[in-house]
Amino acid sequence: MFPITLLASLLMLTLTLDSCDDDDQRHIRSRLVGEWISQDDPNDIFILDFYDDGTGSREERIYESSLSDNYNSYHESFDWDADRRYIYVSYYSDLAQDSWPYYFSGNYLYIDGIPFNYNIGWSKRYDRRAFKPIEMNNN
Repeated sequence: MFPITLLASLLMLTLTLDSCDDDDQRHIRSRLVGEWISQDDPNDIFILDFYDDGTGSREERIYESSLSDNYNSYHESFDWDADRRYIYVSYYSDLAQDSWPYYFSGNYLYIDGIPFNYNIGWSKRYDRRAFKPIEMNNN
């Protein structure tokens, strides 16, 4: 009887730990879902969209000058996943894979050391004149 009880206990422990890992993974992903805008250079702006279905997109806007509203845009779509330290992306265009180290500090998400601010719905009509770069966190 003891081996059956021990086996049942181990099975329950495994299922419980696996369930905790799933909940932890969902929490990690839910913090990243949304649109994020880089806050380090008003002439070279990154807009990252992370969707809850594991897809995403990246847009880079490179402005001609600080006084111009004309910019060149580069757009790329990807699949993504994340753990506590890295965001993993797999690009559709060339099937390349990348991992970006990230962390949260204050109201910012830092990806590869670049601060991103969560968008509340204004990036598509983004006004660079209101741009206020933040101090870089040199950890």
